[in-house]
Amino acid sequence: MNIPLNTWNIKAIPSEEFPRWRHGNVDTAAVASLWRNLSGFKTVLEVGCLMGGDAIAFTRQGFEVTAIDIDAFALTLARKYALEAGAHINFMECNIQNIDFKDNSIDCVHAVNVLSLTYTQGLYQAMGQIHRVMRMGGELAADLLSKDSVDFSRGIMRVDANTVLHKAQYGDHIVPYCFVDESMLPGLFRGFEILGQTKNPVRNVGENVRFTILARKVAAR
Repeated sequence: MNIPLNTWNIKAIPSEEFPRWRHGNVDTAAVASLWRNLSGFKTVLEVGCLMGGDAIAFTRQGFEVTAIDIDAFALTLARKYALEAGAHINFMECNIQNIDFKDNSIDCVHAVNVLSLTYTQGLYQAMGQIHRVMRMGGELAADLLSKDSVDFSRGIMRVDANTVLHKAQYGDHIVPYCFVDESMLPGLFRGFEILGQTKNPVRNVGENVRFTILARKVAAR
């Protein structure tokens, strides 16, 4: 089966929701401060940067930032907003299942609201790519949709044990969403030590639930 890539139609985001996605996640500044001031990290890869809000937040903490997204239009907006903010960011159009980076070249990876937008094989590929580009001792902040989410039990079609096709959050096209349970986390995070893990409702998305994880690269994968 030819499973579609999960991309939003940014032009379909309602005006009242646009600022939330433009300015990024409310927790990013705290993560950036932890990594910069307590851990002394210097480089970060922002995965699924959308309009660049989180990437800009990392530059404000003094990070050297590379930000990737599969959506060319999102990157056009991200570059515009970064220029307006005076933020120097290396933006790249890139699929997280095949990151065009050298091995062991990045201190930290920030992957929020992105990893679940695929199918099972794609999720494992993305985690392998993230592990590959990170330096030993580097840290990853990520989230994953839980199978306790109501959207796991409904949708247009189940395409594998963990993936359901849904209408995109923004736009009319059909896209995959991959859901996980705790039994999958050791395999997904092979080569990492999980430093912190929570399970909470997804903000502004009804009855869906996600795992939020902070992990450190400690071994080969």
